[in-house]
Amino acid sequence: MEPEDDIVIRHFNCADTLYQEIFSIDEQGRYYEGYDLKCNNFETHIESSAMLNQVNKGKWQTVFKYELDAYRDYYEIVDENKYGELVKLLGLKKVEDFPEDIISWDTNGEILVWKRADSVVVLSENGIKPRELEGIKEIFQEE
Repeated sequence: MEPEDDIVIRHFNCADTLYQEIFSIDEQGRYYEGYDLKCNNFETHIESSAMLNQVNKGKWQTVFKYELDAYRDYYEIVDENKYGELVKLLGLKKVEDFPEDIISWDTNGEILVWKRADSVVVLSENGIKPRELEGIKEIFQEE
C-alpha cells in the first residue's frame, strides 16, 4: 500500500483474514496490526506467540494488566521509564534468548511479565504479594 497523509511509509499486507484488521509489514520489516506498530521484527511476534502458548499450557494467572486507551493513546507505546520502574521493583530479567524489541518477556522466577507495545500483563502461578501489587499500581496509575 502506498503512503497516505497519515501513513508515511509503504506497507505490505502480510495476512488476509476474515478478521476485520489489516496485518502488514513495512519496508523495514516492522510488524503492524491496523497500522499500530506491534514489533520491530516479525520474528519477535512469532517468539512471543510461542511464549504465550507455553503460558496458556501452565497455571499462570493474570494478577495485573495495564493497557493504553486505544482511542486516546492511538499510536503510542508503553512508557519505557514506567516499565523500567517495574523491572526494578520486581527484580525482573529478560527471558533467556528472547529478542530485544518492543515486545518483551521478563521474569524473576516467580512472576512473568509480558510487555507489548500497548500493554503490560503481570502473570503468576502462585499469586503476588500485596506490597508488590500496590507498587505496580502506583507505577501505572493514570496521571
